[in-house]
Amino acid sequence: MSLKSEQVDDLIARGKDLIGGKMTIRNKEFKFLNIGSAELCSGKGEPERYTITGNLISEDGDMLQNPLKKIVAALEKKKLK
Repeated sequence: MSLKSEQVDDLIARGKDLIGGKMTIRNKEFKFLNIGSAELCSGKGEPERYTITGNLISEDGDMLQNPLKKIVAALEKKKLK
């Protein structure tokens, strides 16, 4: 899930508001811990595209890295319920 440079700042701002949110993945509760760094993923000569991960941790210490876009979408959907 690559993002254009103007989408990166918006996604990070939305993600910061959701840190600490909880979500269930594979029947296990995970807490949104922090936002990883933005990494350039476009090839030479292509428009700049980025990927950003978010870090999740369970109560028993398991850690997952998922695309920040998916984490934000899931937590915003849960927040609306």
